[in-house]
Amino acid sequence: MTARGQEYEVQPAIASARGEETNPYGLLTLQRATVDGYGIVGEYLHLRSVPPPIDKPHTKAWQQALTGTAKHRVMLQLPGGTNVQYSTDGCVAQAQADVYGPEWSTLEPLTMNLATQVLATVEEEPAYRKAVRRWSACMTKSGHPAADLQAARAPLNARLPAAAKDEKKLRTLGRDEIEVAKADAQCQVDTGLAETVEHVQQTVERRLLTTENRETIAQYRRAKQRALTAAAE
Repeated sequence: MTARGQEYEVQPAIASARGEETNPYGLLTLQRATVDGYGIVGEYLHLRSVPPPIDKPHTKAWQQALTGTAKHRVMLQLPGGTNVQYSTDGCVAQAQADVYGPEWSTLEPLTMNLATQVLATVEEEPAYRKAVRRWSACMTKSGHPAADLQAARAPLNARLPAAAKDEKKLRTLGRDEIEVAKADAQCQVDTGLAETVEHVQQTVERRLLTTENRETIAQYRRAKQRALTAAAE
């Protein structure tokens, strides 16, 4: 950005690592549930402790230097008909290429699209749905009825805005969150949910992913590993 005559102040990270650690299906370990519940109150407390970045107005020239121009915009069509657009001449694209390699701008969206396809297919599989029903029945017996793996979190999320204004309510919500999350995790263990999900996903991947898809995923993993290795040196 400096080379392009623009000032750029590095913004502090706001979100914690919870987002990356969260299982896309909603699977939960007993250890994590006992310590952090679903991460609802924990993430709120983390965000509360982090100063919000200063939102400064920026010129069109600054924005174009950062994200690129329309002249160099590329459209990538993903399987399923979704289109992704990005510009190749911005500092963001250059930084990503420097860190992950020149193919990152296509590798990442293609890999994320494949992951979404696999996830959606798994959740439609009869074996997966049967496992979730077993888990749901267990949750009902534990006193925390939930029809699906996201439903147990919804009432807790709904309570957060009010609890955020009252420290006593916030502590109560935190305790309740851990109680529900522990019951959730225990029911997942008792019903063998994680094992079922793993088996179903492997079956779906064998059926869904082509040789080309697998090579795309392998390239994505190698690019991330190279970046992590370089960052550790």
